[in-house]
Amino acid sequence: MRALSFTGFEEISLIDDAPEPVIEDGEVLVRCTHIGLCGSNRGPFIAEGVWAEGAWPRKLGWTGHENVGIIT
Repeated sequence: MRALSFTGFEEISLIDDAPEPVIEDGEVLVRCTHIGLCGSNRGPFIAEGVWAEGAWPRKLGWTGHENVGIIT
C-alpha cells in the first residue's frame, strides 16, 4: 500500500510499503485518488501549532483533509 507522510520540516514523502490498515466493523477502506492541502495543514508541515505534535515522521493516515477516493 502507498501512503504520504509528513516526514520532516517542510517534507512530505511517499511511502511505497505502508502496512494495510485493519478494517473493523462499521468502517470502510478508501483508496485515495486525490488530496488537497491547505493552510490548516501548515502546522504539521512545519511542526507548529495545535496540530503539529512536534515530531516526525507522522503516523500514517490522511495527510490533508480534502480527499477524494473510492471505497474498496
